[in-house]
Amino acid sequence: MPIHAPRVHVRRGLFTRTRSRRTIAILRKPRSPPKLAITALLDVLVAVLLFLLVRFESSSECRCLDRWPELPSATTAADVVDASVVKVWTTGANVDGVPVFGEDEARDVAASGRVQRLDGLFGSLKAKREVWKKLHAGRPFPGVVALAVDQDVPAVLVKSVVDTAARAGFPHVELLVQRDRR
Repeated sequence: MPIHAPRVHVRRGLFTRTRSRRTIAILRKPRSPPKLAITALLDVLVAVLLFLLVRFESSSECRCLDRWPELPSATTAADVVDASVVKVWTTGANVDGVPVFGEDEARDVAASGRVQRLDGLFGSLKAKREVWKKLHAGRPFPGVVALAVDQDVPAVLVKSVVDTAARAGFPHVELLVQRDRR
């Protein structure tokens, strides 16, 4: 019979070692899970959070893509309704954050001095109207668009945007303003 190295078996807290024909059994205490001091951990996390909040610095300029135009102020204003928002600058416009025309088209409209249809805006608003009709079948289309116009935009460009919205099926145009805090 060949000689084997002793084998070790562990069975639920019972440690056994086999030597030749004898088995030696030693009872071992089951291990308890390690204990964590949660209170101390939370204290450290709160201290780190407070440190980071105090040290946080941010630029005063917002460099986000979804910027808002300088809105004119008004003394009387109503709450905003749920509608697509058309933001207009002298450098272009966007509908709900998606650009619809750029600086060249805005400059051409302002230079011509006459009201004309803006094709990018027309296509975007018409697509929004069709999607709304598919999602709300059987209900009448409200046809409301909120217009946020920068103070420096020429009047002919504003008229062109309103005319284009009406031609795309949005006859109700609401102008967004800043409420005057007097």
